[in-house]
Amino acid sequence: MKQIITLIPIILFLCNTIVAQAEFQPVERALVDGFIILKSGERLDGRIQVQKLDKMTETVIFFDKINIKKVYKPEDLKSYSLNLVFGNDSGEYKKEWRNFESKVISNEADGLIGFIQNTE
Repeated sequence: MKQIITLIPIILFLCNTIVAQAEFQPVERALVDGFIILKSGERLDGRIQVQKLDKMTETVIFFDKINIKKVYKPEDLKSYSLNLVFGNDSGEYKKEWRNFESKVISNEADGLIGFIQNTE
């Protein structure tokens, strides 16, 4: 019985380690494939720099096909999409497309606009 009690913390530690390694987080500052949709409806393909999620709701750092950098705010775009790279502690990586739409994030009187991730 004493051996089992001694093994329980070790088993819990190993389970937590395995679960933590499986959690994928966006790789910040990565330059990934993506596109923006201007207010006019025009689609521009290029690359988007990954930022922290709170920054991604405020600005988009976009590089066009000839690698010219431009920063867009929610009032400039209808939406943007990027193929995010996620990594975990095990060194594994995966990609997922994420879409953000420009929407009013406060009441209409305030007029605060931000990018909201589309979950559909």
